[in-house]
Amino acid sequence: DRRMLKLLDDLQTLPVPVLAAINGYVMGGGCELSLACDMRIAEAHASFTFKHAAMGVTPGWGGFARLTALVPRGAAAQLLMTAEPMLASEALRVGLVEEVCDEGQAVQRCTALASASAALSPDAVAAMKQLLTGSRGLRADELRVLERECFEQRVRSMDHQEALRAFFEKRQPRFR
Repeated sequence: DRRMLKLLDDLQTLPVPVLAAINGYVMGGGCELSLACDMRIAEAHASFTFKHAAMGVTPGWGGFARLTALVPRGAAAQLLMTAEPMLASEALRVGLVEEVCDEGQAVQRCTALASASAALSPDAVAAMKQLLTGSRGLRADELRVLERECFEQRVRSMDHQEALRAFFEKRQPRFR
């Protein structure tokens, strides 16, 4: 349904990192939801199953585009055309998740990553997320132009000035 597509598109374009703590079975639409997140941290017992073909449909919430942008073609084909579960260890190997942790630790790890991100310049993090999201399908020369434009904006920012002051004053920056 188009509302879910819009919801996941909105989630993907939030100006803050969105993390998925995965601690069990992720199937169908749940896989599509996890793909809209910036980072996926899975517990060792977690598994991913794209059940769409078993249900007579294809992904419809942007999951196909997100999956094929994230993992190699063969891994996407295996997930989409077999409906067989992929264990967390294999998901890590193909790039479907960023980390695998022990049982009961995914939320704690996501919280630590969110805290690390929260200590950074929110404007710089948002700009990097926008570059990551908007760079898919661009040629290297096009991406370099976008990267340079983004840098030129950020280097003149109040956050950069605060970071420089904090560095020379030997303190943590206080971003707005």
